[in-house]
Amino acid sequence: MFTRPEVDRINKCSMFLCGITLGFIRFYLIVVIFITLWMCLIIVYIGADPDKPLSRFRRFLVVMVSKFFSRSLLFTFGYCWINTKKVNICHYDMDYP
Repeated sequence: MFTRPEVDRINKCSMFLCGITLGFIRFYLIVVIFITLWMCLIIVYIGADPDKPLSRFRRFLVVMVSKFFSRSLLFTFGYCWINTKKVNICHYDMDYP
């Protein structure tokens, strides 16, 4: 049977202070990541015609920028890496250009 060890008051205070500090650091990193992602995507969409689909280069930029910032966001949450396989979307969606 597992028994939880006793935690004294000094360790509780240090855990609380570390939790508060890391919480604020993570919150500000998340805000910075979202603002930077938003600004990068605005730059990618400058000059794009809203009635036409994006060019291949712009789609590539959107995917790469979003992938980089989503991975950095997950790293901020505590995940180290997510392995992905390169899959061509044309194999799944025949209407995709």
